[in-house]
Amino acid sequence: MHSMSLRPARLVSRRRALAALAALGACAAAAVAPPPASAALPYGPYTCKSGFVWRAAFNGDGVCVTPANRDQVTRETNDSWRYTLSNGYCVSGYVWRETRPQDHVCVSNYPPPPGQLAPRDRERSNNSQAVFRLQDPTETPFGGVGSWTSGTDSFYAYHNASGGGMTPYGQVSFFYLYPSTTGLRGPYSMYSLTANASGYVNGYIGAIGCDRASTYRATIVALNKGTGLVTKVGYSEGPRRCG
Repeated sequence: MHSMSLRPARLVSRRRALAALAALGACAAAAVAPPPASAALPYGPYTCKSGFVWRAAFNGDGVCVTPANRDQVTRETNDSWRYTLSNGYCVSGYVWRETRPQDHVCVSNYPPPPGQLAPRDRERSNNSQAVFRLQDPTETPFGGVGSWTSGTDSFYAYHNASGGGMTPYGQVSFFYLYPSTTGLRGPYSMYSLTANASGYVNGYIGAIGCDRASTYRATIVALNKGTGLVTKVGYSEGPRRCG
């Protein structure tokens, strides 16, 4: 009787020990879990502003468009085979969509209804607006282009940029943003550069002036209009240079 009375107690102790080990394992797993891509943004560095979604014209396409625009892009992709010749070119009246140079989905090139853009023009416009539709462009990662301060005075910092990875012969536009007492300011337009045949840019991109409402440096970003991809290129002390 004595040995039988101890058995349930041993079983309970064993179960408690196993439960404690499981709890410790769960805590350890939580401790080593990787942090989110960006602590500030719910969907990583290319989180869209409210009302926009990723276009998803190709794998990794994070250009922000309206939901209706994304639905239209999906339909065009699904229907492209109807308008594509065996050599990869499009039938008469259709052209490659070109959300990026490799996008050879065939879309209509016929005059659109009043107030609308033809599909290829629509996506070129979306690419050119990409920086304005991100929740925080300063969270984007560095790309192949970098910037540096080429000169300063009491009120301005002047900047150049160079690097590769852009669309060959495409336009690259530069913008800056910075925190202030009223929140994040920008994107403000700087100059644009045109890439060469290898996708390389080099040149002066503009000045950033002082703002007495800010004690923070600015972040400079580049927009590759050939793909709509926004990347960080550097920083500026311009907003702090007030006399």
